[in-house]
Amino acid sequence: HGGLYNKFAQYVSTMNHVLPDEVVQTLAPLQDKAKEISPELAAKCIIEELGVNDLNEVFLEFDELPIAAASLAQVHRARLKNGSEVAVKIQYPHLREQTTGDVATMKMLTQFIGAVFPDFEYSWLVKRFEDTIILEMDFEQEAKNAKRLGQMFQHRSDVYVPAVFDDMTTGRLLVMEFVRGLKPSDKEGLLKEGFPMKDVARTVSAIFGDMIHVHGFIHCDPHAGNLLVRKNPKEKRAWSQFFTVAGLLSTPIFAVSGLYSAAAVAAALFGSTAMYFQESSVPYQLVVLDHGMYRRLDPEFRRLYCELWESLLLRDHGKGRKTAINLGVSSADYDILSLIITYRSPGQKHKMGGQMSKEQRKKLKERFKDVTHGEVNAFMKRLPRDMLFVSRTTNIVRSLNKGLGGSTRERFKIMGESAVRGLTLTNSQRLQDTIETLEKQKEYSGAYGINLPVASEIESPQKPISERIEVYRLRFYLEIVDRLLMLWGL
Repeated sequence: HGGLYNKFAQYVSTMNHVLPDEVVQTLAPLQDKAKEISPELAAKCIIEELGVNDLNEVFLEFDELPIAAASLAQVHRARLKNGSEVAVKIQYPHLREQTTGDVATMKMLTQFIGAVFPDFEYSWLVKRFEDTIILEMDFEQEAKNAKRLGQMFQHRSDVYVPAVFDDMTTGRLLVMEFVRGLKPSDKEGLLKEGFPMKDVARTVSAIFGDMIHVHGFIHCDPHAGNLLVRKNPKEKRAWSQFFTVAGLLSTPIFAVSGLYSAAAVAAALFGSTAMYFQESSVPYQLVVLDHGMYRRLDPEFRRLYCELWESLLLRDHGKGRKTAINLGVSSADYDILSLIITYRSPGQKHKMGGQMSKEQRKKLKERFKDVTHGEVNAFMKRLPRDMLFVSRTTNIVRSLNKGLGGSTRERFKIMGESAVRGLTLTNSQRLQDTIETLEKQKEYSGAYGINLPVASEIESPQKPISERIEVYRLRFYLEIVDRLLMLWGL
């Protein structure tokens, strides 16, 4: 059927942390190999959108077979008259009409199911989903998202967003720079090319951590079909790790010697990497594609969500409960949020990113054994809508991190650092005044409020030194205090 149903299957294919490999691998092709339209129909769509008589008026080359076909569009490689190699994204014809019917069907079904089975009443989700689809089908909006993200990460040489050709982009046609690379799910290819997979995992965690906590402007569909890894054209060489302080901390000699504290402090303050020697790993660049499904977080939600992460990682549960209340959920829900985000409840003693003991798992199952679907639904309904989008992105990042060989603890640490840096960006009066002025303009109404500015575009961190201190404090806690509390059973 395609359309919205493919989008659901794409999401399921990213859930390798909970689903069997057979399910994940079966659905994975839908990330970029959905049913495609014919070359003749694709050409007709392009001609109509550009107002030309023939493709030859625009392209020197145009590959008839698409290189990718997803839920809403397919992509062809082409070369412009000026020699530029481009990716041409064509929206499927009649998709908007079909989507209107699909959304109406979803509304009817969710209302019917909710009436018959009240525990499964999810009609409250449909409106948010409808707003998202409206934006995804507007390729001019996607072009805006891409350019905005590129500006946010222009300071990072290991992240790249392909350039947009504005003069050839319409609501149903998007032309962008063509980039070659490997999917992050292609383990064999990444290893063959010499890419440091764990470093790629760290980059994925870092950029999506910054999207959520620092910018409050997030790509909500970062599955493996929407990311590429390529050799970094800006760097000629990279250096592989010879050893790391974090690795040394786990060895017996450091655990029993006076050297432990010195090494631990170095790891906490300056990160896990201590020394580099051998030139071997290939410098890489993470290319971010498909910028249709985005979310601009409410500025106050972004700040409170940063606060929640900081509280959870530092085990400051008093502050965490207050933050949960400020987010609009109950203090009791804080325990569940802790499990969802960090895999441990406030009372559990295992280290951050570590595994629960059998006894802890047993107690957890006993605690939640009588929870009904209705109670789960009610909990989700209580959460801020922004948190649902953030959770989706975080789950996909978790899947990518696992597939690339990254550790849960490292992901927590990297995203936690994004959170404490995000707290240095205030929702100033200047930001609020700018938003209030723009909200009165038609182009920022409804779903298009996504184009309103965020704090990182208006303000700079108030105190860069304070920012570094907060990052070092988090590193010190996770590398030293958290480990010691776990060892002492506190």
